[in-house]
Amino acid sequence: MKYLDKAKETEQRVTDLYKNGQPDRSDLKAAVESTTQYYGALTQQIEIWQVNAVRSKNNAASLVKSLK
Repeated sequence: MKYLDKAKETEQRVTDLYKNGQPDRSDLKAAVESTTQYYGALTQQIEIWQVNAVRSKNNAASLVKSLK
């Protein structure tokens, strides 16, 4: 959840920069890069959870099969 919270914060920073008029290019670039990094980290975490869920499912199926 920390990655998601940070991604939302940096995304809001991009929005805030535009609300105040034409943003400074370097500020905008930094905010967009931060947003991209946090969403990238979030995507990695989701992929890891997905792999773990599939592995757990397969292990449970194997256990059930061996108990029969």
